Amino acid sequence: MRDELDKALVKDFPDLFAQRYMPMSTTCMCWGMEHGDGWEPLVREMCGRISLLLASELGARAEFSQIKEKYGTLRVYIDCWCSAKLNEKIEGVIDEIEERSAEVCEVCSATPAKLKARGGWYRTLCPQCEKTS
Repeated sequence: MRDELDKALVKDFPDLFAQRYMPMSTTCMCWGMEHGDGWEPLVREMCGRISLLLASELGARAEFSQIKEKYGTLRVYIDCWCSAKLNEKIEGVIDEIEERSAEVCEVCSATPAKLKARGGWYRTLCPQCEKTS
């Protein structure tokens, strides 16, 4: 993802991205978000929803440890310090966003997009981006 999109997410959700500038010996988040620009709206939606959930429980917090593309869809890893019930809700949001990423173009955010194998790699692309990629 482009640097300016990465920085905007970190600025807007600093608690969730507390690991963003930590050393690679402690987190994979040090490499930033390793996916196409097209999934930024999904990640932003996820951050907003998780932030609202965290606000519902006193002292609850969570930090992303990695956000990346793997096998053509979004993968999100998070460290949570909250109740089991809240953790389950957060995982539900992440699962939904990861699933939806298989229908959103990773390049331009267009829908519908399809997850396909191309040349040994999996990608989720809309028809237009599939022609140009």
